[in-house]
Amino acid sequence: MGDPLELTTWPSHESTFYEITSGAVAFSVRAARNIVIGLSRKVIRSCDYWIVLSNDHSFIKKGNEHRVKVRTPGVLSAENYTKFWITWYGNFIRLGQGDDPNPLITCPNKVPGLRYITLDVKSRRERTPVHWKVELPPIIRSHKLKPLEAPKPFWYDPKDYIPFGAYIGGFEDEPVYVAKAYHNGSMVPGKYVRSDNVCYVPWGGAAQAKDDFQILCGYNLIWISSYSDKVPVNAVPGGYSEDEVPERLYIGRARHEGHIIPGKVQPSHRVCYIPYMDKEIAKTHYQILVIPDGSERRSNKFYTYGLECDTGSESENEENEQDDSDYE
Repeated sequence: MGDPLELTTWPSHESTFYEITSGAVAFSVRAARNIVIGLSRKVIRSCDYWIVLSNDHSFIKKGNEHRVKVRTPGVLSAENYTKFWITWYGNFIRLGQGDDPNPLITCPNKVPGLRYITLDVKSRRERTPVHWKVELPPIIRSHKLKPLEAPKPFWYDPKDYIPFGAYIGGFEDEPVYVAKAYHNGSMVPGKYVRSDNVCYVPWGGAAQAKDDFQILCGYNLIWISSYSDKVPVNAVPGGYSEDEVPERLYIGRARHEGHIIPGKVQPSHRVCYIPYMDKEIAKTHYQILVIPDGSERRSNKFYTYGLECDTGSESENEENEQDDSDYE
């Protein structure tokens, strides 16, 4: 239900504007000769459209453009209220009467964003008022999304249970979690499989099973498409290599044989490695985990040179072809 409104408009009196965000309004009116309804994007006297309804003829007009008049004898009454409706969503403005879904007048709508109406009298020379009963629909506001308030991502050493907020990184017959484990001098991102109660990390051509591991926890994370050695701004570090000068490893995931499997992104190797069926499998196209930047003044949230983060990149073979819909 909307807000019921009753008012009387007089000639030569200033009109009131009402905000309507639904693109439609129903009203009843008692008038001797004519009525006028203005539709506008702003609260301004020169409305974008005028709807004129009288006992002679009626029309909808925009500025000085050509108007098509429709004969409407006896459409208004000075003694009884007559019900009408107006819609202006989509590409047309329509005026109808009563419960009849067929409009009396239809006019192309060339102005997007109409959201205000005003109720008036056509002739300033007339002395008779117009009485209105209007059902103002609820105002629909576009709410701003509130950023999720959560602690920064952190690593948790699980005991006998999966911690609250454990981050699901993919699916392989069951949800798999982002995890990391120490192996042969390196800290390697991989996957935790609950049914096995084991963390698998890709290293040395094999999927290494680890009983001692950590699980990533947190909420303020997103996946974006990447390829080769393209590491975007704010990529989440997940470990380091065993080299004399350790290389930072990042958390990635890739599609393989219908599964989505977390693993490690090693920029110097230009791939994301995933653990699958006892093997370490390299993927040149993958997704990488990123912490969104909350700065409103920063335009390039995830930019890195040569990387189109919005659409990802086309692969050279069917196995590597991916888009973000595969991960939703």
